[in-house]
Amino acid sequence: MDFIQGGELVWGNGIAVFFPIIRNNESIGYIWAVELDENINKELFPMYVNIAIAVSILIGIGIAVFSILLFKYNDKKYIRSLNDYIKCISSDNSIRLPQMQGIYGEINNTINLLSNQFIEQKEIETRMLKAENMLVGSFITLSIAHEIKNPLMSIKGFSDLIKESSSDNSIIKYTKIISDETERINKLIGNLLSVSKKNDVINEKHCINNLINESVSLLLPNFRRHNVSYTIKSSQDYYIICDSNRFKQIILNMLLNSLSAFNGRDNNKIEITLSDTAESGMLSVSIKDNGCGIPDYIMQDIFQPFWTTKSNSTGLGLFIVKSFIDSMGWQLHVSSLKDLWTCFTITMPYIKED
Repeated sequence: MDFIQGGELVWGNGIAVFFPIIRNNESIGYIWAVELDENINKELFPMYVNIAIAVSILIGIGIAVFSILLFKYNDKKYIRSLNDYIKCISSDNSIRLPQMQGIYGEINNTINLLSNQFIEQKEIETRMLKAENMLVGSFITLSIAHEIKNPLMSIKGFSDLIKESSSDNSIIKYTKIISDETERINKLIGNLLSVSKKNDVINEKHCINNLINESVSLLLPNFRRHNVSYTIKSSQDYYIICDSNRFKQIILNMLLNSLSAFNGRDNNKIEITLSDTAESGMLSVSIKDNGCGIPDYIMQDIFQPFWTTKSNSTGLGLFIVKSFIDSMGWQLHVSSLKDLWTCFTITMPYIKED
């Protein structure tokens, strides 16, 4: 039988091969061959080198493919972050792309720089547009108010004349209503004119609870017509320094805005809440309705003059509210959730009673 054995030989490590010589089924001798490991390794070395080169090439190709896939993944991820940034920056100017290393970082820095310049330019244009609107608004307001005041004075004069010359109690009652309402419209026009030019403002101490009740009472017929229930929540009477006519005009315009938000809805509610922070001496007056809400994309425009989404509105109501509040140095905050609610909150100092 053949016999191959590897191991230590007299002259070194090697492999010995024994091949028997058979004659007539008898072993008459052996053919014996020995090859040293050193010689075998020399012959196999080129093959080892080729295998190592092939493995290295395969590893290199694998690394290259992985790098390309990773680079493409990072590219897609970076592009998605750019898309998200573009979508968000329109609603939040404070958002900026993050700092990064390499080419992505250079791109981000450039985009952030351009965004800053664009936003600054946009703010300048917005201020210029607002100033132009103010000028146009002032001119139109003065013109309209001047034309309205003259016929109103005639209406009031003739109603007073009818009241004085009549002995019918019903006529006297109705003409008095006409005269009183005409006088109230005159005062409202005066408030409107105060937005366009500086009139004498009478700032005195008033009970804000009374001013709110007076404002609400003027709109009770509107509340009934729109099936609106209202509540006024206050833990005490608060006193502030203000022009009473201006303050009532603020409340009326915000209530009218709430009424327009119902638009045929059911279960309409308006909540007026007065709350104070004794430590800071500040009073908050909030008017909340459960109307259609204000979409986020128009929130920044609602105080612009002549801007409105209603076909029968002049777009001056909330503009007047903001102008009066700014002139008093008060703060106005608006929050809303589409199709659920809107809340206007005015924050002002109040007088602490001893």
